[in-house]
Amino acid sequence: AVRCDRLSPAVLGSNAADAACYALSEPAQIDAVDAFISHSWHDPPALKWESLQTFRRAFVARHHREPLCWLDKCCLDQSDIAGDLRLLPVFLGA
Repeated sequence: AVRCDRLSPAVLGSNAADAACYALSEPAQIDAVDAFISHSWHDPPALKWESLQTFRRAFVARHHREPLCWLDKCCLDQSDIAGDLRLLPVFLGA
């Protein structure tokens, strides 16, 4: 999972696989993840960033902490996408 305050417009703006994105993620307990977010490779980056920030601001206002998200672009190892995609049902089920 990745804390939303560790993300940047560049993470959502790039449509390329990036090992630096994966490095932002950290192991998390199943019940500790607040949201599952699927990164769209085709949507406008500025709209993705603003949507994420809208979610983040509302979450922080309500819970007084940063949300911990499972963002596929950061949480799936893009260098072994086939291996991680096999586990996608487990990630979703959690």
